[in-house]
Amino acid sequence: MLVVGRQDTGDLEAQVRGSRHAWKVRIISADAPSKLVMLKENTELASATKIHGLLVPFEYTRLDKIIEIAFTVAEEASEAAEEQAPVGAVADGDSPKQHTPGDVIEQVRSRVVTALSGKYSPLVKKSRALYWSVDKSVRAAVTISKLYDNGGFWYAHHPQWDTFLSEAKTGLLVLGCIGRDGAYTIPHSWIRGKLSALYVTERNGTEYWHLVLQPNTEGRLLLRLRNGGSESLEAFRLSLAMPTAAYADGKFEIGTDQASTL
Repeated sequence: MLVVGRQDTGDLEAQVRGSRHAWKVRIISADAPSKLVMLKENTELASATKIHGLLVPFEYTRLDKIIEIAFTVAEEASEAAEEQAPVGAVADGDSPKQHTPGDVIEQVRSRVVTALSGKYSPLVKKSRALYWSVDKSVRAAVTISKLYDNGGFWYAHHPQWDTFLSEAKTGLLVLGCIGRDGAYTIPHSWIRGKLSALYVTERNGTEYWHLVLQPNTEGRLLLRLRNGGSESLEAFRLSLAMPTAAYADGKFEIGTDQASTL
């Protein structure tokens, strides 16, 4: 692969196409790899694997491979946008009136990762929601939700996340709550034992789980189960150093979690 620092590469491209190395050599600008890294960090494993295929010379008279990559990335982007949105059948008709701004989600996620790094081990970003330590022994799937109209926080837990966490010495499904100064670091072994009791959605032949957190009379969040029961997550609560961005009446403001002091 030839990495070039300029855009006017027509002559070089012609030389490659006209040589016996046409199926062994590819040209890429110096800026393009950094864009691929950003794309990889904001998608999951399926897209990352296909992105790798773009760097290897292949015959592209037939465009199926390129279209498949574009479709996979677009589909994962759509899933990311819907990640925190409750499913109508599960949410008893409740639906978000306003999408949470991406910068607010990332602000909360960043604070959660900082707190996790201080408690366990410095974490680096693997993809949009997945993080791990340098030796990969500590892994976390960090998902964020706002407070919905019915008073609950809604999250998705994907099969690929479950697999990612299962391969770690310390695997954590981390639930961040916009407007509260704490997150919940649920051990993989614990959540694995609860999967059969969670709400499930099937999309394009793939099932994923929903976690619903709703406050009790004291304001503490409980994990709502499909059979009508609930589980306390207070044992897994991780305090965050700074107040999170709070969502109310269609606006985001910085505030503290009053319930966390109870």
